[in-house]
Amino acid sequence: MRVKAWELRAAPLMRGVEVTFHERIGPHDITIVKVNRLDDFLEWIRNFTQARGLGVKEIPSEFVVTVKEYLNQGIRFFVFDVIEVMESERSIDPIVYRFPSDYLYYPLKITAASEVGWSFSSINLFFSPKVG
Repeated sequence: MRVKAWELRAAPLMRGVEVTFHERIGPHDITIVKVNRLDDFLEWIRNFTQARGLGVKEIPSEFVVTVKEYLNQGIRFFVFDVIEVMESERSIDPIVYRFPSDYLYYPLKITAASEVGWSFSSINLFFSPKVG
């Protein structure tokens, strides 16, 4: 089941969650949300997974703890990258995230706390000098 951008925006509004971006880029179906309230975010996740035919699952407590930690640190944006792969595919092109920041951070705990099972992440960081 494929979800269109307008369907995400037309979903029941939750005061604590705002979809700030949704686009399909190759095999990546990317949704970025800004989170202001944890409970609304957890409900949004349930709706998000169910709308994609992934079923309704219990959100692991480790995931909830990790999200709370991020919110307490002021990290409010979360990316959901749903990937379609065929049996014959072994890898896909990665997505590059760019954003301005006065300090370096790359939060990785969320992947480890998800329910995707064993995963391997490889990250290349590229720095450019601040101009201006």
